[in-house]
Amino acid sequence: FHPTPAEERSTFGQMADTLRAGVGLVRVRPALIAILGIGLFFGLYSEGFDRLGDAHLLKNFTLPNFGGLQPVAWLGILGLISSLISALATRVMERKLDMTRSQSLARASFGLSALLVACLFGFALAGNFVMAVVINWGIGTLRTLLGPINSTWINQHIDSQVRATVISMSSQVDALGQIVGGPPVGFIGERLGIRAALMSSGLILSPVLYFYARIIRADNRAASLSQPSLEIEA
Repeated sequence: FHPTPAEERSTFGQMADTLRAGVGLVRVRPALIAILGIGLFFGLYSEGFDRLGDAHLLKNFTLPNFGGLQPVAWLGILGLISSLISALATRVMERKLDMTRSQSLARASFGLSALLVACLFGFALAGNFVMAVVINWGIGTLRTLLGPINSTWINQHIDSQVRATVISMSSQVDALGQIVGGPPVGFIGERLGIRAALMSSGLILSPVLYFYARIIRADNRAASLSQPSLEIEA
């Protein structure tokens, strides 16, 4: 019998223990700052979009008058189509992307995140219902693709001894971002409108591009240093 440590006997105790362990790791391995920064900004932007995306479709556009469908039915149909598109895109990604190469994953994450930022702005500024729906499908697909890519990429950047701690801390940082990021975006939506709030969500997400670029540069430097130098014989 191995008794559970006191700090793990409550949810807040587990969170505090994980946070302390994570801070210690970041001090030893500064590269983890980028991983945690990415998790934070994904959390900061997501809460606002998740709460206001459907409201944007309902309040700023006129739903098609087809078969007398109610708004809740329209949202269900659009969500189902989005899930099908995401599933198809995931299958394509599995075949095209080499999930074993860290550099490929980092570049894919950078590109998908850049597209996601652009789609958030496009969704906020869409001029008609069809354009808004198509961009919204794109946002859902990009978010679905980024999930497994980021998880795989993070696992490749951390040692097995500390992997559980880093993943737990990354999840906590994401949750903290959602708690902190939701109210300001909601305030912007109340004062300036839903479109402005959605644009602010895109702006909040944009710093992840810096973190991805930073890691890509570090990976490139590491790859160049690991290559043997070539000696040219006279």
